[in-house]
Formats: sequence, C-alpha cells, structure tokens
Amino acid sequence: MNQNHGFCAVSNDFDDISKARICYLETLFTLQYGINNNLNNELLFFKDYVWEFSAKVLADSCDSDLFIGDAVNRLRNYSNENGSTLLESLRVYLLLGCNITDAAKELNIHRNTMINRISKIKEIMQCDVEDLRYRMPLIFQVQIILMDSLRTC
Repeated sequence: MNQNHGFCAVSNDFDDISKARICYLETLFTLQYGINNNLNNELLFFKDYVWEFSAKVLADSCDSDLFIGDAVNRLRNYSNENGSTLLESLRVYLLLGCNITDAAKELNIHRNTMINRISKIKEIMQCDVEDLRYRMPLIFQVQIILMDSLRTC
C-alpha cells in the first residue's frame, strides 16, 4: 500500500447496522483529513482524529467565531495578515505536550526556528500557552480555525 502512496481509514467499532452511516461518515472524514494533510500513515483510525472531526462539525454547522477567544483570534489575524504558519505550529506544539524538539521534528523545522515561533506566538497571544488549564481549549480553538479555513478553500 505504501509504495502506491495509499492508505486506509478505519471508523469506530459498531455492532448495530443502524450505526453504519455514522461509521461511514467517520471513515470518509478520516480519509479526507489524511489526504488534505498529506499524512504518511498507511492506516488511519478515526479515534485519532476526534478533535479534528469535532472542530469540523462545529465549523460547518455554526459561526465558529463564537468559540474563538481573543488570544487565538489575535494569532489568527496575525497569521492572515502575514501569511504565517503560526496556527499550525501552535497546534502541533500543544498536541505534542509543548515539547519543542518533538514539535520541530513533526514540522520538519530546526529546533531554534520552533523556539522563535513559540516566542512569537506567546507575544501575539499574550498568554501562557503551556498552562494546562488552557491547553485543551487552545487546541480546540486552533483546530476550529484550521478546519474552517479548509472549508472556505
């Protein structure tokens, strides 16, 4: 499968045929997410992309700005005005437990570049992105913005 650049998506388990449609939609989302994000995994599981799916459903069904706080909105505005990838950098950094080295590897950038990006993100957002109380809401807000931008492309 890998030599042909293909991959497979797997939905959540189901034991009732009435849930087949939901699992089908989960599989479609996971496949599309894998394509849109150039994921190199041969096997993608929906359970690994629940945050992304939730953000997409929210972005598609209502005004997603209702869920975006001031700090993340400042970062979105900066990114839009400057064509930066700071939102994606923040998302990866937060998902990897605020580990600079792991985030830099995931983004294929030098560690010092990641340090500079996080410093710039903190400056723009004016908040401590490492604070555990805010980490999950920040991940969710950034994911909503990224999913919303995919929808408008």
